Amino acid sequence: MTKRAAKSGLLVWLMETSQPMYLVDVKRRIRFFNHGSEMLFGVTAGDVLGKRTPFAAGLTMSDEFSTGNESLEKLLSRLSPPPECFTSGDIATLPLDAGSTVIQFLPLRDPSGQIETILCFIIPAVDQQPSGDVGNYWHRFLAQELAKEPWSTIHLVGRSQLWQKVKRQADVASRARCPVFISGSVGTGKSALARFIVQSSHDRASREVISFDTKTITITAFTNHIKAILERQQQGEFKNGVILLDDIEGVPRDVQLKLSELATHGTWLIATSRQSLDELRLQNLLAPEFDLLISSLVIELPTLRERGPEDLALLMQMFIAEQNLTAEKQVSGWTEEFLLEVIEYQWPANLAELRDVIGQAHQQARETKLTPADLPFRFRMGKDAQQLRVEQASQDKPFEPLDLEKHLEQVERRLIEQAIVAAGGNKTLAAQSLGMTRAKFYRRLEQLGVMEG
Repeated sequence: MTKRAAKSGLLVWLMETSQPMYLVDVKRRIRFFNHGSEMLFGVTAGDVLGKRTPFAAGLTMSDEFSTGNESLEKLLSRLSPPPECFTSGDIATLPLDAGSTVIQFLPLRDPSGQIETILCFIIPAVDQQPSGDVGNYWHRFLAQELAKEPWSTIHLVGRSQLWQKVKRQADVASRARCPVFISGSVGTGKSALARFIVQSSHDRASREVISFDTKTITITAFTNHIKAILERQQQGEFKNGVILLDDIEGVPRDVQLKLSELATHGTWLIATSRQSLDELRLQNLLAPEFDLLISSLVIELPTLRERGPEDLALLMQMFIAEQNLTAEKQVSGWTEEFLLEVIEYQWPANLAELRDVIGQAHQQARETKLTPADLPFRFRMGKDAQQLRVEQASQDKPFEPLDLEKHLEQVERRLIEQAIVAAGGNKTLAAQSLGMTRAKFYRRLEQLGVMEG
């Protein structure tokens, strides 16, 4: 058999084999997609050839109220090799789904030694366990979180107990379709949660959704809109509608009464505010009927600091994935030094500020992992100012008695949480970084109640 015939026979086998495999070039575009891959993913080679694969863990830029369970964009971002495969020639393995299969990425070099393509195999997880560094750990973790809600284009990721409580309340709201009031500090994700609740409802596709932000619309214009919606409802044109209302403290009492009337005739109202209901009541900003309506289900969002370092790391990975969707440069994660910098920061503007900082750091990054040098100047100035305020307060404040044992437990809990996050969730490595035996480390985890669930 000639070499040409052998090569042709191999190519035919690669194309027709039931073993799923594909090739990604250095521009992250799929150049080969065999029959096994077509059968596994339910798409043809023609659908994906030449398409870009951003390192985004299944994240997409789909429309907000999309009703699709799967999209080509989501598939492409799940098939993406880690950036280190291209820069360092690392062989990597990442999970494809809940754990039954994984993708193994094998860099292939040209005769000059330059990486030319990445050969990707889909194999059973029992044959090859996921591997990689801390950055890829959080990428895997994000992919698992996103896979829990494949129908949603709004992703409320987080594992902290405070955030899980929010998710449970959101589930109740979407099932009951009752009026909801969401309160929280600036940037905590109030509007995103409101939209997520609507997306989670079983009849979301048949609902007309209208959003208002009282900060950006005049009272006159807002009042006219509500009157028009009320007329449509009376004519039977807005029977199953939803009104998302941001910053209700700016809504006059007479308009609140019209909103209450809409709700009594079937309109689903979800309202948000930076203030709690008690604060709004103290300022006499709520009409009694409207107060009674929106207090049926109240969701209070925790700050980013309250959610803890594990949620912070998971959100950072999601914001990196968002940047990877459109940027030519791909980032996989961060260094330990970068993580320590962001954990020590107070994050007064919460998720909104974190997304902005990660976006700027991604733009400035020179490597596949974010480093402290990538942090924007504004972040550094803010962190320095926070430290100065802490130092000044400690100097000015007289000594006050405290429960030393409780205080030390809080410090220890914080250090342990940071060590676990820095170790990518590997508790053995976290124990070693703190100079503790594995057995002692696990005893302290149980005693302190660190990262339960």
